[in-house]
Amino acid sequence: AWSLCTGAFGLAGSFAGMLLARIGVAVGEATMTPSAYSLIGDYVSDRRLGLATALYGLGPFAGSGLALLLGAGVLRLLPADGVMLPWLGAIHSWQMVFLLLVPVGFAVAIWVASLSEPTRRHAAPHAPDRAAIAHYYACHGTTVAGVNAATGFTAMATYALLAWAPALLARRYGLSTAEAGTRLGLILATACCAGVLLAGLVGDTLRRRGFASGRLLVLGGALLPAIPFAVSAPIAPTVDLFLWRATPLFFLLAAAIGSGPATLQEITPNRMRGVQHAIAVLLASLIGLGIGPTAVAWMTQRVLGDAARLGEALAILLPIMLTVALLATLVTMRGYARTLAAITR
Repeated sequence: AWSLCTGAFGLAGSFAGMLLARIGVAVGEATMTPSAYSLIGDYVSDRRLGLATALYGLGPFAGSGLALLLGAGVLRLLPADGVMLPWLGAIHSWQMVFLLLVPVGFAVAIWVASLSEPTRRHAAPHAPDRAAIAHYYACHGTTVAGVNAATGFTAMATYALLAWAPALLARRYGLSTAEAGTRLGLILATACCAGVLLAGLVGDTLRRRGFASGRLLVLGGALLPAIPFAVSAPIAPTVDLFLWRATPLFFLLAAAIGSGPATLQEITPNRMRGVQHAIAVLLASLIGLGIGPTAVAWMTQRVLGDAARLGEALAILLPIMLTVALLATLVTMRGYARTLAAITR
């Protein structure tokens, strides 16, 4: 269904059609992460939890990078004036990119259907009832809220930058769509993936050495140096300087986000992982995808009043978002250690 809605987006002839297709994509995607993290928790041991969730977390960044790289390549290969297809008639080249993703999604769906359910470790025979869920959040809700705030505001900055970086390259530096896609795709496919993997490995190492808040330390340690890059990258005077600054920024943002799932996973009882990550995804989507890119658009149009000042809007908002995320991380440190001790007792 997710893949079909992706193709439907490419064929939409109106805003309403595009909106409905995107809702369908969102519904399909929303089922993935809560289920995946619940499965990962039983596929691997706790000692490798950070690495396992990091490998899963490579998906959005590797996918975004490949989408930009392959999308740019496909646009170069297709005629500039569009493509003529049987039964569908003439369509724009960018629409063809979405249609090509449908059979890829079908192939992945068939593969996923062949996977086997892991043996559930330390799990109660039934899913938790509302009373059990309410009791957990009554005892540990502050810690969970702190972790979700840290990852949510980090996601806000990340999605804002991801959404507007192509437009920034076009408006400020004059790059074409294909050029912007190629350059950003390389950064996302390399720096972001490296950041997520390193965060998982370092988090696992710190936990093995007895640091109860080790994964939160990784999150905060990535956020702190990201703030100056968030200020300087969007207002860089040249495209090369922007890319040199954006590369470590994307690396650090990916490392911070990559620390979040394992951080949340280890303070969640086994049978509540689906519920926990569903709430986390909801909050990250509402805060990150819902507010992040929109806030940049509002700042550019309503406050600065000039579309050409997109870089300034990013340089103002990204550090604010990351500072809030860092403060949430620091405030949660002590409570996180207590919650972890209570869950593992």
